[in-house]
Amino acid sequence: MVFGGHTLLTGQLSGPPSIADDQLAYDSLGWEIANSGIYQTHYASPAFLNAYGDAADAILDLHGSENPKRVGPWPTAMRPPLYPYLLALGNRMLGRQFMFGRLINLAAAALTCGILALLADRFGGWPTAVVAVVQFCLVDVRTRMFARTLLTESLAMLAIAVLFWGLLSLMDRRRTRPYLGWITAGIVLGVSALLRSMFVLWIPVIAIGLWRRKRNSVGSGTASGEWIPIAGMVLIAMLVLSPWMVRNLTVLDGFQPLGTQGAKDAVAGYSDRSLRGMGLWWDPRAAGLFDDVGTDLGSLETETQWGRTSVALAKDWIVSDGYKLPVLAAAKVFSAWRPWNLGDLYVSAFALMGWIAYRRTEHANVAGILWLACTLGIAATWSTAGRFTVPLLMPIHLFASLGVVHCWRRCWQSTLHEPSADV
Repeated sequence: MVFGGHTLLTGQLSGPPSIADDQLAYDSLGWEIANSGIYQTHYASPAFLNAYGDAADAILDLHGSENPKRVGPWPTAMRPPLYPYLLALGNRMLGRQFMFGRLINLAAAALTCGILALLADRFGGWPTAVVAVVQFCLVDVRTRMFARTLLTESLAMLAIAVLFWGLLSLMDRRRTRPYLGWITAGIVLGVSALLRSMFVLWIPVIAIGLWRRKRNSVGSGTASGEWIPIAGMVLIAMLVLSPWMVRNLTVLDGFQPLGTQGAKDAVAGYSDRSLRGMGLWWDPRAAGLFDDVGTDLGSLETETQWGRTSVALAKDWIVSDGYKLPVLAAAKVFSAWRPWNLGDLYVSAFALMGWIAYRRTEHANVAGILWLACTLGIAATWSTAGRFTVPLLMPIHLFASLGVVHCWRRCWQSTLHEPSADV
């Protein structure tokens, strides 16, 4: 209700999204899949442009100035497919509109909040659940901001909330049928990677972290088989990803099973400009690095050449300036996790306190594995000013609420036990 009410009050449920970020590409993909059945953008499509009203000319100018071919049909491998196909489903059922994708994100944010409330009540009681919901809905602007966009953050947040919940149950050795949990975890990991390719980098970190945790929690005589269900989880995640990977291996010239976006942006993660910008992502295409690349090729061939050019530039920088890599990695992590406003600072500070207070618990261990996976993924790629940390908002708010209640109880106890002053 909070997320839907906020979106309605701001008038952003059915209106067109911003044309200056990734929402435009997702919207175009969803419309083209629904109408042509092709995974492509087509910014000059009259039916697509008409919905943007006065912004239509700005869309043509924005993309035509980079490459005139890009306003026409542009088959692509630039973005993972799950959200575009969900948008296409909405376009098939409801026609040209912007509401369906936002309703999905609003529902995802609400479900994430529900999981947060359940876990907060489980680990800290109803006061913790109340604090968690208030913080998640009202204090943190990110939950409301991304719920009203045509972006993948809200769905990714829900996916990681479900994964966190599932991994907690897998750590419980009293489970009678744990294999169902491992299968579910593998499916959730695969679906997460179909939402955001970054999650592929999380998979090995999560697998190793779970293996070490399970190995440490059992005797040496039974530890040898603990890797088998974890390997099964990874295999299932890869099977979920396989249709997308097979498609990319079929249509692209080269081994790029996850698409072209990572290769195209490689130089954005490894360059002096990245270091000067504290590891924040910048657009190599908009910077003019690809002006003379692929001008006489088709769209998929052009994206492949962009990737090869970017990877070559990144490799050259690593070879010549490799000694800067630790500083660059630290800069990426800092800019990703640093608080960007007072709400971020409040949530981050209490989340850290809560995690320290509960550090010996299983939910702290699982959260630590996910936080490490996210951090290493950012260090290996680039920072997006906190967007890559949004999927972790559920465990972050869980520990922030635990931290708030823990501090309040400690303060209350110290007040009760404070000796009265002599009269």
